[in-house]
Amino acid sequence: MADTESEKRWYERFFDDGSAELYAGDPGRVHYEQLGDGVKAAGSAANALVNGANSTLGNSVDAGRAVARGVGLLGPDEFRRFGQEADFIGTSLGRIGPALGRIIDHPGLAARAAGRALAEEPLLPFYLAGRMGMGALTGLGPAAMAGGLLRAVEDGHNLVDAIVYPGIQG
Repeated sequence: MADTESEKRWYERFFDDGSAELYAGDPGRVHYEQLGDGVKAAGSAANALVNGANSTLGNSVDAGRAVARGVGLLGPDEFRRFGQEADFIGTSLGRIGPALGRIIDHPGLAARAAGRALAEEPLLPFYLAGRMGMGALTGLGPAAMAGGLLRAVEDGHNLVDAIVYPGIQG
């Protein structure tokens, strides 16, 4: 009778870092695990793509809300707050302008920042592809960009109000 150890077939499993693992058993198990990992990665990428596309629609609604605030349809208080937020954006852009010249002179900084963002968020390209694709298909790209910016500034204004005014008013 043959030795059971010699009857086992040895297989190698290679990893992304170049290492390999020897084991005895069914090679189909390894392929099944790799297939499962691939399906999970494809599912995550598809989810990021859909979330990016969906964000275009949501931010376009935010742009419509900003227009309503800016023309006074949501009341005088929202009209006043929108004016304050628009002044803040204008002042910020005025301060950023001179810095843009320095950024253009040193593009390596932007490349390093983009590389770091992609390393920390590997699904970011799929999210951006979904957002850009939906913006291009619907023509809502610029509205979504403006809506996202204006909503972020409004949310920051709300946060400042929530922190500052209770402290001042007691």
